[in-house]
Amino acid sequence: CIMLNCISCSKLKGDYDVWSNKIVIGATFNSDFQDNEIIRIMDEKSVICHDCVQMILDKITENRQ
Repeated sequence: CIMLNCISCSKLKGDYDVWSNKIVIGATFNSDFQDNEIIRIMDEKSVICHDCVQMILDKITENRQ
């Protein structure tokens, strides 16, 4: 298991617990997600953990209501 730092929360996460490909993230989710400030600053080496992805999605859902 490779340990990586999440771009959002900076916590050390296992490679099984992160999204590492910004293209996959962009293709998988909606434009509000892609436009999030954290997602926009990711490069090909950045990773974001599942918890932070969920937090962003929750914030988008909350803003839509």
